[in-house]
Amino acid sequence: MAVPFDTLAYARRLKAAGFSEPQAEAQAEALAAAMTDTLATKSDLEHLGSELRQEMGAMREELRSELHREIGLLRSEMREMETRLTVRLGGMMVGGFGALAVLVEVL
Repeated sequence: MAVPFDTLAYARRLKAAGFSEPQAEAQAEALAAAMTDTLATKSDLEHLGSELRQEMGAMREELRSELHREIGLLRSEMREMETRLTVRLGGMMVGGFGALAVLVEVL
């Protein structure tokens, strides 16, 4: 969508400032072309904003999914570690009671 630009009014201002008519017209046409090709309109920005919101929503869902997966893995690892620690503690207790039984018997 083109940006509205009054080339005639712009050329008149340039002529009033001392530009020749061909210079003023060429400058007005060049500026209009540059503005048409490079400036974003409100519609352009709204479209871009809509696209960004969609992308951010998709990224949010992807991150949420990844976070839930990672939390699940952490919980699983913690359960495994708890089991290993329980087994170790049990082994230490059995060993300690065995050593205590030996000491009681020796004394």
